[in-house]
Amino acid sequence: MNKNTRGLYILFALIVWIKCIYFALNISDATFCFEELSIASLIRLLTTYAAFASLLAWLCFLYYHKVVAAVVQVLIDLWLVANLLYYRSFHDLLSVWSLDAAGELQLYDGIVLPYLHWGDICLLILSLIWIISSTRPIFPKYQRTEGKFCICTLTMTILLFAPWCIAGARAGYKVNPFDAYYREVSMGRIWYATTFSPIAHGMNELLGMRMRNNAHTLPDIPIELYDRLQQKQATHAHANVIIVLFESLESWVINKEIEGQAITPNLDALINDSNTSFVKHIIPQVSMGKSSDAQLIVLTGLLPVNQGVTAMRYMHNVFPSLALASGAEYKKVYVPTPASAWNQEAMTLAYGFDSLYAKTISDRMLVNQVLNDIKKQESFFVLMTTMASHVPFKEYADSSTLSLPSHIKYADYLRTVHYTDQCLKPLIDYCRSSSQEPTLLVITGDHTTLSDTLSKSVPCIIYAPKKMLHTKVEKAYQVDIYPTLLKVMQCQDYYWQGIGVSWLEQNKERLTNEREVSNHLIMTNFFSNYQ
Repeated sequence: MNKNTRGLYILFALIVWIKCIYFALNISDATFCFEELSIASLIRLLTTYAAFASLLAWLCFLYYHKVVAAVVQVLIDLWLVANLLYYRSFHDLLSVWSLDAAGELQLYDGIVLPYLHWGDICLLILSLIWIISSTRPIFPKYQRTEGKFCICTLTMTILLFAPWCIAGARAGYKVNPFDAYYREVSMGRIWYATTFSPIAHGMNELLGMRMRNNAHTLPDIPIELYDRLQQKQATHAHANVIIVLFESLESWVINKEIEGQAITPNLDALINDSNTSFVKHIIPQVSMGKSSDAQLIVLTGLLPVNQGVTAMRYMHNVFPSLALASGAEYKKVYVPTPASAWNQEAMTLAYGFDSLYAKTISDRMLVNQVLNDIKKQESFFVLMTTMASHVPFKEYADSSTLSLPSHIKYADYLRTVHYTDQCLKPLIDYCRSSSQEPTLLVITGDHTTLSDTLSKSVPCIIYAPKKMLHTKVEKAYQVDIYPTLLKVMQCQDYYWQGIGVSWLEQNKERLTNEREVSNHLIMTNFFSNYQ
């Protein structure tokens, strides 16, 4: 290899290395802060990134051609940008199973552009530098006969991440030695991509494509599960029901004041009502389906499937549902998004609702729509989701009356939560004033969204007039909401009691393998036997 081609090789690897560093800096808040790393850890990270950049460069220069190298640079840019967009929206990175949710970045108009940062232009600039440099005529093509330099750099690359390969191989992952870290570390893909580089993350996903087509291993259903399947005739609810899935509502904002201002004054007042059961710390159990998974868990008492998005893969299944258990004449879902978001149109029918209201409107307008509709009904079961507090928290932050100084962390998030709290006030007032036909009101967060220690749980508020739901439970799981609501709705005889355990009946034992059992029930369309 002559010195000009060697220069191209080094330039190619350097550009990829810089892109990996930029990517890691953008997602580092979820795992660690680069400023807090020791010198040894920083050197390990940078050399690992260099190893993967060198390996990719070596692959490109085996049969070097300027078009091939340019295409690889563009593909890297697309991969990095796609992962950054996905991370900024869902606080996770892309996987082969994320293909089901690829379109969900378009939850409402204009949501993608706020996720693009000005710094992302550096990826394009770096690629342009490469294209301009590689197309200059003084750089000849690489000849395979001059491979000493290539062999030396490949050897260096192998040595750089040899310790990782040895550790992974000892863990039993012979085909993909990095898989041990990829599948088992607590931080999952985010930790992995930050530690080993987004190039390594991409390689793992390519190797994992096979898994998407062969994920049919199912566990046995434990005998004790059948205790939760009953053949009794369901006794329908004696109250109307409204369930509100509050977008990204986290526990720490409840009963919290900043600068003398309550973040959620209307929710706080509802919590203090003697007819309210309040569990502050509900552990979210959503997976790749995020908000759609929250719908599944709350409405059916099931957990999302292990791989992929349940709402995308199993929309034709038969599901048990609180809506069906209620026996209400009017059953409707209200979402401030297009009907295509999370396959909402199909899942509305799958969950036993009669109709769907799906329109890109504000939370305030959506609440008004719900109130106008239910006032005309004798019995109703309504599910409503909010959207104002969806990342990136920009669209409705200025609509809030909450005044916060600029130094307050997550100021936009707090303002959007406060805005939605204001929007819910008419709905809360209606439920608390309904004397003739009591209305059961449930408000819970669908999932957490912030990427630090604040975001561990969501609250659940159940206002049940004349039920006197006193409870001292501090912590429960998201799947426990379903059996709790069955009891509150007086539907204990409904044929499916759920995977979880009602916090009103804490003496009931919890299944030890909830997620695996639920995965089996959904993948086999188990409840079609009870149709």
